[in-house]
Amino acid sequence: MKQDEISAVVKNDLSILQLAQSFFNKHGHDPSKFEYIRQKLCEIGRLLLTLRREFSIYSLEEAVKPANFHTLIRAVQRVSGYDGESHCYQTPSLALKLGHSLNKICEIIHCRALMSEDKELIASTETFKKLYSSKWSEMISHTALVTLNEAKFNKPSTLPFTKDVLCLHQFLEKTAYTAFHKLKETSSHQNYAELAKATLARIIVFNRRRAGEVSKMPLKGFNERDGTSLHDDVAIGLSKFEQKLCSHFSRVEIRGKRGRKVAVLLSPDMADALTLLVSKRSECGVLDTNAFLFARPNCQSHYRGQDSLRVYASECGAQNPQFLRSTHLRKHVATLSQILNLKNNELDQVADFLGHDISVHRDYYRLPEATTQLAKIFKLLLAMAKGHLPDLQGKSLDDIEVE
Repeated sequence: MKQDEISAVVKNDLSILQLAQSFFNKHGHDPSKFEYIRQKLCEIGRLLLTLRREFSIYSLEEAVKPANFHTLIRAVQRVSGYDGESHCYQTPSLALKLGHSLNKICEIIHCRALMSEDKELIASTETFKKLYSSKWSEMISHTALVTLNEAKFNKPSTLPFTKDVLCLHQFLEKTAYTAFHKLKETSSHQNYAELAKATLARIIVFNRRRAGEVSKMPLKGFNERDGTSLHDDVAIGLSKFEQKLCSHFSRVEIRGKRGRKVAVLLSPDMADALTLLVSKRSECGVLDTNAFLFARPNCQSHYRGQDSLRVYASECGAQNPQFLRSTHLRKHVATLSQILNLKNNELDQVADFLGHDISVHRDYYRLPEATTQLAKIFKLLLAMAKGHLPDLQGKSLDDIEVE
């Protein structure tokens, strides 16, 4: 952490240190989660700093005593920028996150009290948990969620245009081709970085994967990718074209969101670029201990897909480069796949490849509400207003035509 007053507060509070240990026990195997742990500690450190300065409460163990519940609520509101007149938060997500962290800290203190058989502290933490479950939503969470939801009202669609996506694809293809031949001829940090970033961006865009998932792809995962040929019994159910695709592309399985296994498909030129990057690692200064496929030279971290994609999107000549981000591209394929009128099992396959739970896929990746309401529902309302409803019996929304 940055060495400032917040980190000093964090280091000197036992409850925050135990919260940090709890996060590390859960996520310590994954170095990419260290930033998340730092962020959670900074949030709770800012709250404790406010409690010390403005409310004379000097530890979180003292803060989660039932008598200080209202003081704690005021401190959370102060840190999150709550405006009493408009009943809105400047940073509503921070208020929600602090609630989760405080509940976790209360559980940690409760466990410590149980182990030391401190009956007074056990009773205190149990009372705080009851207060939290009955009053926190009313005092903090509800207003914060309303603020978050209202900020999304009347937001314009952020789906990227197909021509912009095509423009990005072509630009990345050319950039990766040039970088591949440069690195093949001359092994240098710069040539290695150019090919790594271009290939990383290509894989994200082609697979519509979350940028963080591909960025953290392990070297071991690529080296151990499944290279077996298509099973004869499976091939019977595929068309000639689909059989060709199976032999053309290779597949790497990586860890996705919530530990879900997700696949990354690689075309032959992507696989060749990655193979070249792996073979040039030692010559270009990549440490042997760096476990990432897209490793940065002379350090233990990896290149960030979000940064690479942002740069290439602005350079490719697209009309709306701000929409060419991994999240928008994922929404683009998930939303437009509905135009194909896919069957349920086919929609399940798309959701599974994107790493979505099918219920989330259906709730958040539908056609934009504005389009559905303007184009489809309006036809129904207009037909009803004109008295044509008896003529529409047995028709779907797509079949309705109104003069």
